[in-house]
Amino acid sequence: MNPRIFIAGMLLAGCALEDPLAGIRTDEVITLSADDQTLLADGRSVLVLTARLGDEASPNLPIRFRTEQGRFAGAASPRDLTLTASGREAIVTLVSGQTASERVTVTAETGGFSAPLVLSFGRAYPDALQLTLEDPVLQAVPGASTELNTRLLRSLGQVSEGTRVFFSTQALTGSPELAIVPFADAAGQELQTALTCRSSEAGTVRITAAVALAPGDTLRQSIALVLTP
Repeated sequence: MNPRIFIAGMLLAGCALEDPLAGIRTDEVITLSADDQTLLADGRSVLVLTARLGDEASPNLPIRFRTEQGRFAGAASPRDLTLTASGREAIVTLVSGQTASERVTVTAETGGFSAPLVLSFGRAYPDALQLTLEDPVLQAVPGASTELNTRLLRSLGQVSEGTRVFFSTQALTGSPELAIVPFADAAGQELQTALTCRSSEAGTVRITAAVALAPGDTLRQSIALVLTP
C-alpha cells in the first residue's frame, strides 16, 4: 500500500482523487456498478447498486451512497445512505422516483474517494386515460366554462411527472366553438384543463386527450360536452 495513505478501520485519511503525490486511482479504492443502467421512472422500479473496495482500501469500511433522484430502500434519508462494507462489498437497492431524466448520477464514497455512476430514468407512460367533465352540459354563452379532468392511469406504478397531454375538439352536431389549451404537462396523475365557450351556437363537441407514447403510437380518449341554447 502506498505509504502516503493510511487506511484503517473507519478512516481513509487525506487523499484526493487521483492525487499525483499519492499515486492512487479512485478505482484502486472504490468502484460502483449496477445490475442495469436504465430504470423506469414509475416510483416502484428498482435496481441493485454494488460498491466494491479495491486493493488500496481496507475491508469493512463505511461507504456512503448518494443519488440525485429516486430513493434508497430502507434509508432514513431517501437519497443518502451509509453502510459498512461486508468485507469489500456493500449492496443497496435504488427505487426510482417519478421524474424522467437521461442522466441521474449516483455515487459511492469512502475516505474522500468518490465513484460516480450515471443512470437513466426512462419515462413511465400511462396505460389509459380517464376523462370527466365538471359539468357535461354547458349553456352556449360566450365565456361560459367548465373543467376537464384527465386522469393518467398505469396498471403498475405511477405515471412519470410532467407527462404531456394534447387536447383537441371537434363539433359533432351544430357549430359550437370551444377554447382549450393545445397541450399541458401533468404535475402528477391528474390534470385539470379549462374549457370555455366561444359562441352562442348550441350542439355537441367531442373533446379528445392524447399522449404520444412512441413514434407512431398514441394513447387517446374522448368525452362529449353538450352546449344548450
